[in-house]
Amino acid sequence: MAELRSEGLARTLGAENKGFKLLQQMGYRAGEGLGKDSSGRSDPLSLVLKPGRTGLGVDEAHKRKDLATEQQKADRALKRSRGEAVLKQSFQQQQAAQFAARRVDSHVRQAREACEAWEDLPAAEKLNKLLSHLRLRHHHCLFCGAQYKDAEELAALCPGEDEDAH
Repeated sequence: MAELRSEGLARTLGAENKGFKLLQQMGYRAGEGLGKDSSGRSDPLSLVLKPGRTGLGVDEAHKRKDLATEQQKADRALKRSRGEAVLKQSFQQQQAAQFAARRVDSHVRQAREACEAWEDLPAAEKLNKLLSHLRLRHHHCLFCGAQYKDAEELAALCPGEDEDAH
């Protein structure tokens, strides 16, 4: 059956074919295109055999359904990837917050150890360190009772670093 169909489709239509005769009566010439300007189709429509016993629109409906299913899968995958990105960002923020908290705890421990070492220093050494810090950082002289705008002004107007110089 398939062989006969193939042979029939391979043959060109002859003058004995009623359809071909009608085309010739309307001005068609073999090898030319259809239409007034011969610009239309010159080869016959291809034959599409439909397997099974379903109706003509069923295959298109299946294709549309399959396409919709694929679109749903793609939408779910996109939603899942967005959810994963949100979870990842949340996890990273949580880890960063925990790291920052551990870092603050470490700094508190270091500061406490420095304070304990501070307590062990003799009073004169504590005073010298405090006076030096006030002068270098804040341009302040405890004995003058003044804060200067910069280190040059402090050096020019303050008589010295200790009480005896004042």
